[in-house]
Amino acid sequence: MSLLCTKCKEEKSEDRFGIVKDYACTGKTKPSWRNSRRSWCKACMCKAQMEHISRKDPADVREAKRATHYRSAYGISVAQYEKMFAAQGGLCYICYRPPKKHRLAVDHNHRTGQVRGLLCANCNRGLRWFYDDPVKLRKAAEYLDTVDIRIVNALNLKT
Repeated sequence: MSLLCTKCKEEKSEDRFGIVKDYACTGKTKPSWRNSRRSWCKACMCKAQMEHISRKDPADVREAKRATHYRSAYGISVAQYEKMFAAQGGLCYICYRPPKKHRLAVDHNHRTGQVRGLLCANCNRGLRWFYDDPVKLRKAAEYLDTVDIRIVNALNLKT
């Protein structure tokens, strides 16, 4: 079955048109066009969205994407991020250094999703490589504390 795009006036196959979802989750009565196809084809919709975005200030678009990312990935708002940033003095929670190129990353527990703090990229990657395992991190710290002594003893060198 083919449909006519009301934007470009071209007849295209039905799969080239997006589906209009129903509003069952809102508790309102179901509209008559429930699960029908959109009147504009996907290509025209995409072009219109890109034109709409290009008319906006790039900084506003960037901030909107940031807000969406924080909300969807971590369940926090930009205001909550800024509050944590201020509480940490603008420094990484682990190494106490200010961010260089990018903002501090939101560190979170991957099992529970709970936000723990803000970390620089290096500290955040370090936790990732240790799979957020405190035992492995303690073992690494113990290794760093004792490695020089063990090497000296193994080589029978005098300190």
